[in-house]
Amino acid sequence: AEYGDTMCDVKTVNANRKALIFFAQLAEQAERFQDMFNAMKSVVKMDKELSPKERNLFSISIKTVLFSLRNAWGVLTNLEFKNKPESNSKSLQIREYREKIEKELLSICDDVVTIIENHLLKHAASIESKIFYLKMKGDHLRYMRLIRLPSSILNMYRQRIQFAWCLY
Repeated sequence: AEYGDTMCDVKTVNANRKALIFFAQLAEQAERFQDMFNAMKSVVKMDKELSPKERNLFSISIKTVLFSLRNAWGVLTNLEFKNKPESNSKSLQIREYREKIEKELLSICDDVVTIIENHLLKHAASIESKIFYLKMKGDHLRYMRLIRLPSSILNMYRQRIQFAWCLY
């Protein structure tokens, strides 16, 4: 029986939860972070409060999935600024690929924000959990906003960061 079925008893749900958490830990060791993230999303959608260990597992799964996408997006955005001629076929390929990565990033961030709002915050009993989830939500909203910045603002932001690094 699937979780949510009326025939699904508490023991089955708990067994499924434990199996999913074990699978998430296994996926982490195998560096299969998308699988880890999917398993932890299933755990979260069971609508029970996460233990600190489970909360950390969920957070790690998100960070590792987003890490490579954010890096890829940054590299492609920089390449796009360096290859400015719009008619250039290389520039077009770079832009299209960046937009693909962007859509993936935005989709995952939106998914995380929705999960936090619809599941995690509703079942967070401790202040520590609530703060953890609100911070996580804020981080992902910030990532989404950064990705959606107009290129002129993004370019100015990059120049200031590069300038700041030159000071060190």
